[in-house]
Amino acid sequence: MRFQKGDAVKLDFPDETFDLVTSNYVYHNIMGKDKQALLLETLRVLKKGGTFAIHDLMSKA
Repeated sequence: MRFQKGDAVKLDFPDETFDLVTSNYVYHNIMGKDKQALLLETLRVLKKGGTFAIHDLMSKA
């Protein structure tokens, strides 16, 4: 594992790069269309059949 700084809605990785993507308290800080863009980018880099593990506060607010 390594950490790499970057823009979460424009990741510098090809499509379907990762078997597993994790997110810990990131999504609740993102609002509106940016949240949808973040989710789509997350799914873009996740391999088909991969795992997306998210731990966050989920509310309509």
